[in-house]
Amino acid sequence: MTTLNPNEEENSLATEKDKLELAKLRLEIRELERPFWKRPSYVLSALPTLLAIATLVYGVTSGYFSASFTKLENQKYSLEQQIKEFDATRSTIEKQIAELQSQKQELEQRAAGMQSKMEGVKKATQEFVHALEAENSDEAGEKMNLLIDAVNALDAPWSFGNSNDR
Repeated sequence: MTTLNPNEEENSLATEKDKLELAKLRLEIRELERPFWKRPSYVLSALPTLLAIATLVYGVTSGYFSASFTKLENQKYSLEQQIKEFDATRSTIEKQIAELQSQKQELEQRAAGMQSKMEGVKKATQEFVHALEAENSDEAGEKMNLLIDAVNALDAPWSFGNSNDR
């Protein structure tokens, strides 16, 4: 081995470094001169986009999206029909509720009327009993007629006394 002095060693290292830098620059220039589609970095970045586009094209051409759209349209139509049925049922139920409330009010009014008529019958019965206890036949006959009128006022299926007394 030959020994080189430090200046010669620096010069040889400098020339070696220059050679390596020159080789690196040549490789970079060659890489830049290649068409872009042949560069690995471009292919790796474009591949996912190309796959996504290919998948989309396949979906459109195979009818997948139109079948899904048709299915959604059918479900939408079905739900609209169910909503119409529920609305019709709700309005029918609301009418029934209104009718039942009206019937309830009518029955409450009739019950109140019947209650007042029953009070009249009780009063007439008590007066009749007092007249009988007093053995006053004229007054008892009068009270008997009042009692008959009160009972007939109840709209009961039975009646007492003359039919023309009503």
